[in-house]
Amino acid sequence: MNLHRNQQGIGHLVAFLVIAVVIGVGLVGYRVSKDATATTTPASTVASQAVPKKIQTKADLAKADTSLDATPIDSSVNPNQLDSDLNALY
Repeated sequence: MNLHRNQQGIGHLVAFLVIAVVIGVGLVGYRVSKDATATTTPASTVASQAVPKKIQTKADLAKADTSLDATPIDSSVNPNQLDSDLNALY
């Protein structure tokens, strides 16, 4: 008795589904990476300023402090919400 005679095409269907999933994941990854590289963050602009790599003197500390004070902070950040989110991690 040959019961498995009509199941010859199932391998092609599985291969097609695997390829479709791989293409879908690749497309989503591409779009996310494209959006991430299109925006610039304030941190990337601060890195281009003359800030010492290693703080060894008071002058280096003052220069780093000035640079950090000049860093623009996102006005949409709610400090209370940030604190509650950080406290929720504990």
